[in-house]
Amino acid sequence: MREFSELSVLRPQKINMVIRVVVIIAGIIFFKDLVSYYIFRRFYFIIFAADFFYIIGLVIYDYFQENIYIKKMTPWIIIVLVMCSHDIYFQIIGQYSPLGLQLNVYALIFFLGIIALDLAFEHINLYTKASRDGLTGLFTQSFFKNELIEIVKNKNKIKGSISLIMLDIDHFKKFNDIYGHLMGDKVLEAVSKILTENSPRDALVTRYGGEEFAILLKNYDKKSALEIAERLRVDIEDYRNKENNSIRITISLGITTWHASKEIDHSETLIQEADEALYYSKHHGRNKVTHFEETK
Repeated sequence: MREFSELSVLRPQKINMVIRVVVIIAGIIFFKDLVSYYIFRRFYFIIFAADFFYIIGLVIYDYFQENIYIKKMTPWIIIVLVMCSHDIYFQIIGQYSPLGLQLNVYALIFFLGIIALDLAFEHINLYTKASRDGLTGLFTQSFFKNELIEIVKNKNKIKGSISLIMLDIDHFKKFNDIYGHLMGDKVLEAVSKILTENSPRDALVTRYGGEEFAILLKNYDKKSALEIAERLRVDIEDYRNKENNSIRITISLGITTWHASKEIDHSETLIQEADEALYYSKHHGRNKVTHFEETK
């Protein structure tokens, strides 16, 4: 995201501000009476209002030229230009605005608000892209870990249990060798869709890495987490690829459950426990759900 300091509008504005200061000093020195003051004031505000056309024009060209929100903001930019035109017109004819306001001041504030909103939209888009996996659209491992750290850190705010499901597509490397990576990507997308659609709405579904996924369940105890995991296992097992109906995929799942009232050293402890349960499933037949307590 570009910062304001990088906008080309600021470079000529430095010169513009020097000129403006010189004009003000000259006005203070040379106007001797009230009439001279109002003549000076009139022409100064013409320059002041016209300057906003200059600023807005440069910003539109420099900042918005590649921005997707420009079409939505066009009506608001027109309003800003009309507000500036209002001041210029009444200053040129030497009359006070019937509104009794210097609208170009409000126009500047309004226009800066537009830019601030645009920057906010761009920041949100960048944050979303950074926190989402490019292929599946699921949350990334780094985002997931940060969320888990925050949950453990603020455990006093949690009343129930936290369950974590780690799952892995069985024999996925062998699948890629047989069907190719393109088909493998399609399977990853299909699995991601099934996990998202069949997990609770408040679940944090993550592509943990490669063919491994993680699902964070807030306020779900061991029994509820086992039911969700088993449902996901069956849904994946029932999946059929449209291009190749002979393709069969299964997943192995591991679960751990933690109650906020219990002490825990670090959020990584939950990941380690869920991983142990996952590998227990993989080493005991695959296509299976295992809770960490069963591995002891």
